Amino acid sequence: MSAAAVTGIDITGDSATVDNKGTMTVTDPESIGIQIDGDQAIVNNEGESTITNGGTGTQINGNDATANNSGKTTVDGKDSTGTKIAGNIGIVNLDGSLTVTGGAHGVENIGDNGTVNNKGDIVVSDTGSIGVLINGEGATVSNTGDVNVSNEATGFSITTNSGKVSLAGSMQVGDFSTGVDLNGNNNSVTLAAKDLKVVGQKATGINVSGDANTVNITGNVLVDKDKTADNAAEYFFDPSVGINVYGSDNNVTLDGKLTVVSDSEVTSRQSNLFDGSAEKTSGLVVIGDGNTANMNGGLELIGEKNALADGSQVASLRTGYSYTSVIVVSGESSVYLNGDTTISGEFPLGFAGVIRVQDKALLEIGSGATLTMQDIDSFEHHGTRTPELTYADSGAKIVNKGTVEIQNLGFAFVTGENTTGINSGTISLLQNGKDPAPSPIVLLATNGGSATNAGT
Repeated sequence: MSAAAVTGIDITGDSATVDNKGTMTVTDPESIGIQIDGDQAIVNNEGESTITNGGTGTQINGNDATANNSGKTTVDGKDSTGTKIAGNIGIVNLDGSLTVTGGAHGVENIGDNGTVNNKGDIVVSDTGSIGVLINGEGATVSNTGDVNVSNEATGFSITTNSGKVSLAGSMQVGDFSTGVDLNGNNNSVTLAAKDLKVVGQKATGINVSGDANTVNITGNVLVDKDKTADNAAEYFFDPSVGINVYGSDNNVTLDGKLTVVSDSEVTSRQSNLFDGSAEKTSGLVVIGDGNTANMNGGLELIGEKNALADGSQVASLRTGYSYTSVIVVSGESSVYLNGDTTISGEFPLGFAGVIRVQDKALLEIGSGATLTMQDIDSFEHHGTRTPELTYADSGAKIVNKGTVEIQNLGFAFVTGENTTGINSGTISLLQNGKDPAPSPIVLLATNGGSATNAGT
C-alpha cells in the first residue's frame, strides 16, 4: 500500500476493521495510509510501515478505537505521524520496532482514557521528534521495550491527570533530549527500568511537572555526560539531570541507586587561582512545596579527571569546583536519604554542596543510612577554603541520624536566618595526605544559621 497526497483506505462508519498484512508507504504531506472516521474501529498493521514528509500511517477519528502495530515502523519528517487516534478510550498496541526522526511523531493518542502499550524498541532522534505523545485525562502508558532518545528529541510526552505510567525497559537519553516528559496532576509513575542512563549534554531523564504525582523508581539512574563527544567541552558547564520534579505535593521514591559522574579538567597550578574547572550535572532536582523524595537506594558520586579529549580551554577558565549536586531541593519539601551513599574517584578540585537544600527544604539522613568516601584517588581544593559536603540556606534544615565518614571536608554549611544543621547520629571527619588544607568543621553556621550536635 502506498499513498502520495491521497488516502489509501478511507472508511466512514462504526465498528470498522482493517487488517493490513502488507507494506505501508506514505510519502507526501497530508497523505494517509488508513483513515477511519467512526467509533469502535480496529486496525491491525502486521507489515512494515514507512511514513515520511508529513504523511500519516494510520488515523482513526472516533471513540473506543484500537490500533495494533506488530511490524517495523519508521516515521521521518516534521508533521509525519505513524499512528494517530483522536477520540476517547483509544488503544495503541506496539509490538514491533519504532524509529522516529526529523521532527516526526511515532504515536499520537489524543483523548480521555487513552492507552499506549509498547513492547518493542523505540529510537527517537532529532529536534521535535516524539516517540509517543498522549494527551487526555486518565491516560495509561505501558512500556517494556528499550528506548533510545537523542538530538533534541523526547521519548514519551504525556499530558494527563489521574494517569498511570509504567516503564520497564532500559532507557538512554542523549544530547538536549528528554526521556519522559509528564505534565499533569495526580498521576502514578512506575519506572522499573533496569537502567535509566542520561549520557547527553543538557539532557533530562525524567521530567515531572504538576501536583500530587507519585513516582516510584525501582531501577538504577545514571547521569554521566559523554566526555568523548565532540560537543562535550562546549556544554561542560551546562548540567544534565536524572530526574526533575516541579510542582507541589509530589512524592518520589527511588529504591535503586542514583549515580552521578563528574569530571574535573585540571591545568598547571598558579598562586591564588583554582587548578581548573569542574563540570555541572545533577541527579535529582525538586522545586516546589510539599514534595517528598525518599532515596532508599542511596547515592553514588564518582569523580573523574581530565576525561575530555581536549579540556585545555575549559581548564584555563579556572572556575574551581562546580557545586555539582547529586540532589537539589528548593521549596518547603523533604528529602530522606537512606541506604548506602558512597563518594569515590578523583576530585582534584574538591567539591562542595553534594546535596543542597534551600527555601525551607529538609534533608534527613536516616538512622540506618551510611555516607562514606572510599577509594579517593585525589582530593584537593587549592585556592579556596575547606568546603562542606552539604549546603543549606533560606530556612532549610539538614539532619543527620545516620553514620557519616568523610575525608578532608566538613559535613554541613548552614547559612541564613532560621537555617539549621543538626547531628544526632555519628559523623567522622578524617584528614589524609591527599589534601594538606586545614582541618574541616563538622557543622559550620553563618549569617544567623544554627548548628546543634546531639550525636557523636
